[in-house]
Amino acid sequence: EVSAAWKSLWTRCSCIVSRSLNVGTNLITVSIVNGDLYQLRKAVACAPRCDRARWIVQVQVNGSVLSPLYWAVRDCKYAMARFMLKDLLTIRADREDYYFGAHLLFESHPDLVSVLCKEAPQLVSTLFDGLMWHSQTVEKGKVRVNYYIGELYGEPDGDPWASPLAVFCAEGKPWMFDHPVLDKVLQLKWSRLKVLFFAEQTVFALILVLFMVGFVEGARE
Repeated sequence: EVSAAWKSLWTRCSCIVSRSLNVGTNLITVSIVNGDLYQLRKAVACAPRCDRARWIVQVQVNGSVLSPLYWAVRDCKYAMARFMLKDLLTIRADREDYYFGAHLLFESHPDLVSVLCKEAPQLVSTLFDGLMWHSQTVEKGKVRVNYYIGELYGEPDGDPWASPLAVFCAEGKPWMFDHPVLDKVLQLKWSRLKVLFFAEQTVFALILVLFMVGFVEGARE
């Protein structure tokens, strides 16, 4: 009886919260509250193409701006979160412009990499897949691929330990580094920093040699 009473209480509370959120909110909020993926698809389809990405990255609830993506992830509604990532990272166009939500996604979710690594690592592959485009045609046994990895690369003059790549190293899973997107980021980092790395190591080796020579000659005297 006690268990049934608590179950009834929480059912009533959840219904009240759902009804309060359903009143005066947009369709995306309603679909997330109800956990209805089909309803979410219909809600996003109603958005103008130029505003489609912005509808997904933020909603207003009682004057507060929330992220539908983080909402879905933290409620363990991973199918809805996967749909949002795929929709944001789909290239679209109309008569006026091309639209791609990667920049807006990272701009509105600066800690996206950390959140996905900790709370939904199964969505990291979806994020990576959306950050690369490959041609449907094969030319001389090769396929053209475009990588959209500016946000994953990080600021060249910023703190390297705060970059998305550092977050993947600290919080990610080993299998994440098998994806072509992260492999490309590593290749770019290494191609640009290897000269500096070898120069520093050469200086250290020279100092070590001079120290050893000086130590040996000093011992002889």
